[in-house]
Amino acid sequence: MEIYGRMPASQKIQLVFEAIGMSRDLATAGLRSRYPDASPEEIRRRLHGLCLGEDLATKVYGPMPDVV
Repeated sequence: MEIYGRMPASQKIQLVFEAIGMSRDLATAGLRSRYPDASPEEIRRRLHGLCLGEDLATKVYGPMPDVV
């Protein structure tokens, strides 16, 4: 905590952005693993559902694409 407390704000913000990117990458990898035949658009839409909740994601991005 002491080291973190001495970091400049810009470095703290950079760490936050890196953590967000890493969590998004991990969630995307998990979705690809669960839905190996899904298109990139379907994976992206499923990620939005995870991040926003399905109700809000549907309002913002529309319903899940038809999956064959």
